[in-house]
Amino acid sequence: MLFPTHGFAFFFIIVFTISWAVFKYPNTRKVILIMASYVFYVLWDWRFLVLLVSSSLVNFALGKYISFSKDENNRKLRITLGIVFNLLYLGFFKYCDFFILSTSNILAFLGLNVKLNILNIFIPIGISFYTFQAISYLIDIYREEVEAQNVINVLFYIGFFPQLLSGPIIKAENFFNTIIHQPDKNNIHASRAFGLIISGLIKKMIIANYIGTELVDPMFNNPYNYSSLDMILATYGYAIQIYCDFSAYSDMALGFAALLGYLYPRNFNRPYSAYTIQEFWKKWHISLSSWLMNYLFYPLQFKLRDWKKFGNIAAIILTFFLCGVWHGAGYTFMLWGLWHGVGLAIERFVLKIEKKNFNVWWKKALGVFFTFNFVCIGWLLFKSDNFDILWNTFSIIGQCRFSLHYSNLFVYSLMILGFIINFIPEKLPEKLEEFFVKIPLVFQGIAFGLILIIVSAMSPDGVAPFIYFKF
Repeated sequence: MLFPTHGFAFFFIIVFTISWAVFKYPNTRKVILIMASYVFYVLWDWRFLVLLVSSSLVNFALGKYISFSKDENNRKLRITLGIVFNLLYLGFFKYCDFFILSTSNILAFLGLNVKLNILNIFIPIGISFYTFQAISYLIDIYREEVEAQNVINVLFYIGFFPQLLSGPIIKAENFFNTIIHQPDKNNIHASRAFGLIISGLIKKMIIANYIGTELVDPMFNNPYNYSSLDMILATYGYAIQIYCDFSAYSDMALGFAALLGYLYPRNFNRPYSAYTIQEFWKKWHISLSSWLMNYLFYPLQFKLRDWKKFGNIAAIILTFFLCGVWHGAGYTFMLWGLWHGVGLAIERFVLKIEKKNFNVWWKKALGVFFTFNFVCIGWLLFKSDNFDILWNTFSIIGQCRFSLHYSNLFVYSLMILGFIINFIPEKLPEKLEEFFVKIPLVFQGIAFGLILIIVSAMSPDGVAPFIYFKF
């Protein structure tokens, strides 16, 4: 069930009505939202739900198991057990077939005729996201940043439907200490929620869908039918598509959560306006960047502290290599992670570039230009399923044929719009929200309805799945 569909709208109206009707009974309300989340998830595949519930219950038990011990060595053993469980759980479904195929190819390369059968294991939607949330829960208990929770709270934290499929990945400490508190029925942030939902619908239904179906997919599926310039524009198109697609899901997730009374932190903050690679990762998929910093980079940096600068470099590169592995079972994802890790290390420790260096407009413009193009080269690695596809794409670009075969001005206009929205003043959405709140509720509803009609009329037929669903 996708967000921008009539089926989801009907589902959400029912959930919204029932959840606020039982507002006076917090635990009952949580149970209803958990059940609604499971209905939402089971509509994809009943097997996904079995795995989600099993993972949640095991992590609930592991959280209690860790919290019961006061001996530090024993706690380390227990948190290690919890992390290993979650990584094996994620690894089996996401990487088992890749490991078998890679092993088979290595054996064949060595001249060993050993046949290994692929298991064709299904990958549950959202498994990478909710598994990282589960790990956050266990580590935060170990660090004594949050207490072990009751089973209702754990099921709610891991399975709440707005952020279940593609995040944001919420740190357990933040969720249990702030977000999960009983919402204020008289202070529903409706204007903010509607703004986020509308923003998501426009970015997904119009910008991302048109660019994907009209430009990116045709060119990457048949690169030899197009020129070097076409493929360069397709690369830029994919950069805009993946941003609008993924940030649209996050916007809508935050909007629907807000309507139910839960305020999640934003997951994107105009990433293509970044002057540096470091700044890009502070603006792109913020919840994942924070997770990697808190649970991977800082521990690695501490472990490698005796290596001094080289320890920091190694920690950065290894963190982003594992970030690539998290995104998908493929060598191009690993290469994408290394591309960003090495780029960050060079920028920070070799070139020593910092945001404060960009103190005049032309330096800012150059910073944005080089950072955006660095990221776009990374997107070529990310987009390619294997090295053959990657080589074909680079070879087309390398031919330096600059005739333009594709000339749909509407799609190119959407690409420009998708890029420009990264430079909207940060405070503008808040000012628009303040203005919208002052409008009578009836007119707010009319405005929201008119925008929905316009978006629906301008959108292409059908709704493509969100890109990040496969991760």
